[in-house]
Amino acid sequence: MAIRIFYKNLRMLELEERQRFERGSLIEVINPSTEEIEHLHKKLSVDSSLIHDALDPYEVPRLESSGNDLYVFLRYPIKENGVISTIPLLIIIADKFLMLVTLREFDLIGELNRTLEDIATTQKTKLVLQILSRMHRQYKLYLNDINRQVNSLSIRARGERIDNSDIMSFIGFEDTLNDFISALIPYSSILHRLVDGRNLKLFNDDKDLIEDLILGSEELIQLSKNSLNTSINIRDAYSTVLTNTLNRVIKFLTSLTIILTVAVIIPSIYGMNIDLPFQRSPHAFAIVMCITAGISVFLIWLFNKKKWL
Repeated sequence: MAIRIFYKNLRMLELEERQRFERGSLIEVINPSTEEIEHLHKKLSVDSSLIHDALDPYEVPRLESSGNDLYVFLRYPIKENGVISTIPLLIIIADKFLMLVTLREFDLIGELNRTLEDIATTQKTKLVLQILSRMHRQYKLYLNDINRQVNSLSIRARGERIDNSDIMSFIGFEDTLNDFISALIPYSSILHRLVDGRNLKLFNDDKDLIEDLILGSEELIQLSKNSLNTSINIRDAYSTVLTNTLNRVIKFLTSLTIILTVAVIIPSIYGMNIDLPFQRSPHAFAIVMCITAGISVFLIWLFNKKKWL
């Protein structure tokens, strides 16, 4: 089922799933169909077009309002099949409920229920800030994971034990970090708009928490940028080393080919059925071999002087 309703007040021990909507509920909507979106529009007066926007996998974070409802578009970090990415998350803050709209399920409700004992769906602002705090922790967790892997690959790169799969790993990390930066910069702007209290009713403790979230978002942006620069620098450095090594190998093989070609051409000439120097000399073979060896030694000395070997 794409639509689930949860309720919990401060006296309850955990979130309870309800079959019917009631004031102060938390509604989770996962990849709803067109019919379900229309049902939500008729039942709860939510903006169906904005819900459709939340199902766009490339939707960017932003803040919208429709009537008295506030629509907060975010990108939440997830890890699937070993790949870290972000997916759109829409938080609808209404007078009677709080709604989460996601493109696919990633157990956000379960995580909140397991880690936050004082969660209450009736305290919408506090719950939203708890969700944002949870999102910060996920970003930080994945950034630390990426940094560990980048540092590990950096050590391998210094030992020249890196291969094509490692290069692709660097490219994957850079894609993820660019995704993080693209999500976090507009998200930071959203927090600055929320802290003034015009879009969301805030208490003093809430303002302090949002200010902490602003500092945290700026830290996440800077950490993402630093990690991205580190990954790019390591990949570029290794690519330069790899190119230089390849050039040396090509020069060595080219020089070796020239030396061997000379060594082959001269004896080949003496296989021709024409008059040639030294052909009647009993020492012809030794003379030809000495000339060939001399030219080869000279070429080896020349190429080595030019640092082509």
